[in-house]
Amino acid sequence: MVDFFAEYKAVIVVFHLLGFALGYGGAMVSDFLFFKFLKDLKLTTQEIYVMKLVSALVWTGLFVLLLSGLGIFLGDPAGYMESNKFLLKMFVVMILTLNGSGLHFYIKPRLKKIEWNAKKSQHSTRGLKRLAFAGGAISMISWLSATVLGVIDLISVSLTVGIGIYFLILLITLVGSQIAEYLFFRFARSGN
Repeated sequence: MVDFFAEYKAVIVVFHLLGFALGYGGAMVSDFLFFKFLKDLKLTTQEIYVMKLVSALVWTGLFVLLLSGLGIFLGDPAGYMESNKFLLKMFVVMILTLNGSGLHFYIKPRLKKIEWNAKKSQHSTRGLKRLAFAGGAISMISWLSATVLGVIDLISVSLTVGIGIYFLILLITLVGSQIAEYLFFRFARSGN
């Protein structure tokens, strides 16, 4: 079985890159559209539908990425299990998948209910807005981290140090996402 996956590694890598393009590209488009659609401080049914379509693209990409990644792994399981880079990348992909699940199953169904208009009372949905911004930030930094780990040949840090660096970057990004959420709606409030 290892020989089969090793022999067809080039084909599997093509699918891996396709999954990456769909997933990461879809995630970037989703974030871009989210902010574009929020310019008027509301999300219409049509805009939510478009975001759901893009979300399906991200999930398709992630599925292809995971399946092809499994194929690549099965070509040399012993080698990959000894690689800190591979294990760190799998940790990042796990966080990416858990975060995506939260965005997909918790935030997305509530998009229409969130009071995006800053002139309305924000107390009932402020937490959901903050979660949406945080989830987007985690998604972007995780896709970027997995990309960097996928193209760097050598990682000279231990798995523990790598995870620590990733969490530090996540923490900084999360703080930035909350500042961005505050400024976005403060600016929107002053612009209306």
